[in-house]
Amino acid sequence: MIAAASVLMAPLGVKAAHALPVKSLKRVFASVLYLLAAYMVWKAISI
Repeated sequence: MIAAASVLMAPLGVKAAHALPVKSLKRVFASVLYLLAAYMVWKAISI
């Protein structure tokens, strides 16, 4: 499932990477990393 989703979504990611300015891409990526880290901390604490 993950491989199939990656293959299907890769062209969308490439188009977004070329269309958006570098500063915006860095902010979006940093936001995703912070959200993922917060989720992981929340899951570790809630066990």
